Amino acid sequence: MLAYGGNDGYQAPNAMWYMARPAELFKSIARINEEGRWSISTRTSNTDTYYTGAVLALVWIMEFVLICLPAIGIALTRATHPFIESENKWAVKEPGNSALHFGKELKAHKKQLKRNPEIIFDVPPIPVNGTTHDYCAVDFYHSSDYSENYITIKSMTYNNSSKLYVPSVLANNVKVDKEFLFRLHQYCSVEPPFDASEFEPVVEEVQEEQEVPAVEEEQEVEEVAE
Repeated sequence: MLAYGGNDGYQAPNAMWYMARPAELFKSIARINEEGRWSISTRTSNTDTYYTGAVLALVWIMEFVLICLPAIGIALTRATHPFIESENKWAVKEPGNSALHFGKELKAHKKQLKRNPEIIFDVPPIPVNGTTHDYCAVDFYHSSDYSENYITIKSMTYNNSSKLYVPSVLANNVKVDKEFLFRLHQYCSVEPPFDASEFEPVVEEVQEEQEVPAVEEEQEVEEVAE
């Protein structure tokens, strides 16, 4: 079994001692490397063998891999998502935005998208279900009340060999407001995942603007008929 310390192994001071004397940590590491710290004993033998040098270094490397690498991997994965400071938690990725797709010509505006996401509305939305053509997609992340929102715009290129789409980020974590998200969903004819009642006057104004030309047209037709 693996045993720590022993009569011959180096007995390191506790953590509080090192906090008061940080420079002593490196001296202790050097002594552990020379004298050993971990030992392996068996049921048939009471003799402990303390491992030093290369074997001890291998143990340390294995501990680093087991403890640090998973933590680093999780941190890197999360680091690509925006963090909501007011809520002290990571933004939620909206799962129901699979229909926010646009033509591949959006790639031509890559340099401007970060500064001006309104360019999206210059490119028509397209359906992509069951097709294999290239397109652009919009993912968005939000706070719990949608007061803080971010969009990531990706180019999706179809790979004929793997039969899969390969994503490439055009603009990452662009901050937008709730009204922008509402217009984006309206533009793509998709129901927004939040209460949009506060934007109803905007919708009515748009409808009225569309109705006015139609009324004027009818009046012109009547005048011509007379």
